[in-house]
Amino acid sequence: MTARAERVGGGLGARRPLVALLLFVAVAALGYEAGHGVGGHGSSSTSTRTVLVDGVLLDYPSAWKRAAGGPPIAGLVLAHELTLTPPGQAARAGLTVGSLAAGDPGPLPQGLLAQLRSSPRTDVVNLSEVQAYRYSRMNVAGFNRALTVFAIPNASSGSTVLACYASADDSSVMRACGQVVNAVTRVGQPLGYDLTPVPAYARSLAAVLASVRQGRAAVARAAGARGASAGLGGLAARLAQQFHGAASSIQALEAPAAAQAVQSALLGAARSAGDAYAALSDAVRARNAAAYASARARVAQAEASVNEALRRFALLGYDQARS
Repeated sequence: MTARAERVGGGLGARRPLVALLLFVAVAALGYEAGHGVGGHGSSSTSTRTVLVDGVLLDYPSAWKRAAGGPPIAGLVLAHELTLTPPGQAARAGLTVGSLAAGDPGPLPQGLLAQLRSSPRTDVVNLSEVQAYRYSRMNVAGFNRALTVFAIPNASSGSTVLACYASADDSSVMRACGQVVNAVTRVGQPLGYDLTPVPAYARSLAAVLASVRQGRAAVARAAGARGASAGLGGLAARLAQQFHGAASSIQALEAPAAAQAVQSALLGAARSAGDAYAALSDAVRARNAAAYASARARVAQAEASVNEALRRFALLGYDQARS
């Protein structure tokens, strides 16, 4: 596991619940951004403004402005999206915040996940009021700037995603953005939960996935580019049974709160994979070319869904689940 708990940012103290509630009422009822000095946030004289974004209050430097559009980060598509940028850097640096689309298991948007060239570093970090996942060393196709993304899970609605980005040599903007993220206040949302990976759950999940790992490799070899081997039908039938068995085991696992949505995605993918491999076995044994082609397409789609779910588990700190 790569995740660990630590503090992020500094200089912006914790909010009191009453203050958060009053700010929420003011922003929601009057529909404006409230400008104010940092006051209780620390000794700095830098003024800040407050904005409410889908149940999350952000205090950001008053010199930062709303951008007309989001950053050119492929796949970073969020609901209720807002981008704030430092003066004179609208095209180069800023903070984008929003929520995952309905049905996206997270912790990162599905589109952004597809654009990652490599796995980012995952850390569980303690913000001023809640824990979050922090993803650094982000390598996104077509984006050559420093990028750190935070994800705050929310069981009742789409999780909040906050992305800090700047030129690779502009650490001051990344530091200021990190301070804004550190001080976020959630309003009208359930209490956050512990995001630290649970070792016992990780071991159980890894054991379930091990039951299908060798079968996946064997079928892939038997259905190679040179044509299906004689034993493909039997191998596919066996793998179908293994995936259905794995699905039953996954359903029986008691997932930590932070992993429930991703476990549900993996459960659906495992069931689909079992059905797809059963269809492949039937097509091979019937020597039906059309059915075989259709089943191969179903297998490819199911395998992609399984792999995506495993990547999501890695983003939760359960990298041992990857196969």
